Amino acid sequence: MTASHVPRTLLITGVAGMLGSHIARQAIRRGYRVRGLDVVGDPLSLRELDVHYVRGDVRSDAALEELMAGIDPAGAVLVHAASIISIRSRPDPTMWSTNVGGTAAVLRACTRHRVTRTVYVSSCHAVPEVPRGQWMTEVDDYDPDLVAGGYAKTKATASRLVLQANGADLQAVIVNPCGMVGPVDFGTGPGVSVVRMIAQGIPAVPTGGSPYIDVRDAATGVLAAAEVGRAGESYLLSERSVSMREVADVVCSELGTRPPRFDVPAWVLAPVGVLVEWSSVRRGVEPLITPYAARTLCNDVQINSDKAIRELGLRPGDALEAFAETTRWLRDNDLLAGPPRTVVAGHGSG
Repeated sequence: MTASHVPRTLLITGVAGMLGSHIARQAIRRGYRVRGLDVVGDPLSLRELDVHYVRGDVRSDAALEELMAGIDPAGAVLVHAASIISIRSRPDPTMWSTNVGGTAAVLRACTRHRVTRTVYVSSCHAVPEVPRGQWMTEVDDYDPDLVAGGYAKTKATASRLVLQANGADLQAVIVNPCGMVGPVDFGTGPGVSVVRMIAQGIPAVPTGGSPYIDVRDAATGVLAAAEVGRAGESYLLSERSVSMREVADVVCSELGTRPPRFDVPAWVLAPVGVLVEWSSVRRGVEPLITPYAARTLCNDVQINSDKAIRELGLRPGDALEAFAETTRWLRDNDLLAGPPRTVVAGHGSG
């Protein structure tokens, strides 16, 4: 384990997102001063949290200047968690400029303000898939040509920028969380989206499964990466792969409803996704399913988080229990039908 780099100030982009707000909550509890940037006007996730909040776009040099104004660079670490998540097969210009251009802007801002340590929240999707039955492990470099899906390509490209920036003047650490689920998600994160679809009575679920992690465990991993993560290294953050059938059973058990009757394999979902994505792009709306999403939901990938367990002290919990807690939280806050209208689509976390 490396020497600890405990900052006095934590700067968080995407602070209003699910992961960003949980990072802020835990950091404040541990005595950090937290400054955060996001596009949301009145972030519900940050109410009652002592966060110096800056409303602005991560691509904006002016917004980043306001975020970093007056900080002591020797006692600050920046966590870059802002990104746009999409299941589209190809990155649209806004997603590319935010996820890649925004990362470049953050790195430039660190240089201007002499912030010497940063943690980039990448994604497990930035790592090439492995054959079924094998375990995904960390990579030394990121190649957008080796991953599928627009979001994955932007995260791989941005991760490469971060590794290129790592050096004598900037210690850069990367974390690669898988799908995150947990309470206090006012947006449309991967976990709550799955819960809502099941709660709204979908007749079938995809066969296979995907890896998930409790967002609170992911936040703990990010903070540990800020303090003890090795510069130039990446850390996969995951618990276990859970099947959509398992998730549906848990959600419906919490709600007292009947689970979906049918299971749909990826080879059926993928061509449906082609048509849905084509139609959605023509209408200018986000698709509900795409070939990329079909493969992601059904790929049964297993992620090896031993490195994060060993070096960051990650203690993976139970992803299914996190789904149960999320279901109860959404139900108790009348959010099963969708996010509150005050929440705008913006730069979330993860």
